[in-house]
Amino acid sequence: MSLDAIKKVAETEEFARQAKAAAESAAKKLLSDAEQSGKLALETARAEAETVVQGWTAQAESQAAVEAEKDIAQAKRAYERMRSSATDRLDDAAAWIVRRVVDV
Repeated sequence: MSLDAIKKVAETEEFARQAKAAAESAAKKLLSDAEQSGKLALETARAEAETVVQGWTAQAESQAAVEAEKDIAQAKRAYERMRSSATDRLDDAAAWIVRRVVDV
């Protein structure tokens, strides 16, 4: 093999080595950029999801408060009905007790 051919082979091998190193470096940079982009996208999605969940939580708490107020009002009405009924029957109960005591 001539000296010129050996030189060409050496130059070609050096060029291939440099091209391979450049390709590896570019691949590493692409991978790093993709990882950073993915992390950013994940954080953005996580923050958006948290905002949505906070909205849902606030809405659920608001609805629960409304329902609780309705339940409390309904319980108060039931209490007043029972109390009124008991008060109305109190005189009858007292009279019944007096009759039982007197009859004994």
